[in-house]
Amino acid sequence: LSGMVAVNANESTGLQTVDQALLPQSVPNRQRTAAFALYNLLAAAGAALGALAVGLLPAIGSLLGLAGADIYAPAFLTYALIGLVTLVLHSRLDARAEAGERLERRLAIDKSRPIVARLSLLFGLDSFASSLSVQSYLAYFLAARFAVDPATAGGLFFAAGVLIALSFPVAAWLSARIGLIATMVFTHIPSSAFLIGLALAPNLAVAALFLLGRAALASMDVPARQSYTMAVVEPRERTATAGVTSLARGVAQVPGPALAGALLVPVGLGVPLIATAVLKIAYDLLLFAMFKSRPAPEEVTSEARVGSGGS
Repeated sequence: LSGMVAVNANESTGLQTVDQALLPQSVPNRQRTAAFALYNLLAAAGAALGALAVGLLPAIGSLLGLAGADIYAPAFLTYALIGLVTLVLHSRLDARAEAGERLERRLAIDKSRPIVARLSLLFGLDSFASSLSVQSYLAYFLAARFAVDPATAGGLFFAAGVLIALSFPVAAWLSARIGLIATMVFTHIPSSAFLIGLALAPNLAVAALFLLGRAALASMDVPARQSYTMAVVEPRERTATAGVTSLARGVAQVPGPALAGALLVPVGLGVPLIATAVLKIAYDLLLFAMFKSRPAPEEVTSEARVGSGGS
């Protein structure tokens, strides 16, 4: 259960598994990545508003007569209420929304087990890397290194959230031109370089530039990753595949914050950021080496059409 608790600002529960499995069935294959981009855009916009709201909590808390840690109590209450609303909305989904036959085995994945296993291991590595530098640690890093107050940090994370949201449509556009795997890799590596820059930044202005630069690129792989995962398995395997890969990501992120705090922070405040970047670059290189020769089915069709058109 602890593996399904989000340690960052992104929802990582079983409800996301339902979304990821059902969304591809509601659109044609060529629109699948765009649909995931819209899905993530709306989620990122909500997260950006949340970051802005958290930055305003000290002012709101003072108006309510709250002090100390009690100032942040409304945030936890709001989080719980939104979770309940989300649960109710998902409970009202029609059972017929999941089209096609179902596999009745315990793990409802048949021919795609090898590729799902490889993807799960890679996604787990990526998630573990991310968990070493969750947003709460980034806020702590900015406060400890540059004496950034909560309101300023909230404004920075709001701007970062806006850039993340805007990056998703760009990711869909880019995926249609260079492919899903290339989009995942060639946007992720520069974002990791920006994270190293953030760790070594000499002042707040430079740190803010690296933080926002990373935000503009770091999540462009998300709709491409979700789309690719659903594309390379059979439709009847999608729900189980989404569950397995999400579980791998969730479990892998559990030890990250504790390890970062116990082992890396004592070495230096920027060490968790650098460790995150190095592990993410390793993930990108492994992903490209293992899957560059296995494009999504619609990408193969597009290449065939281009080839036949030029002959």
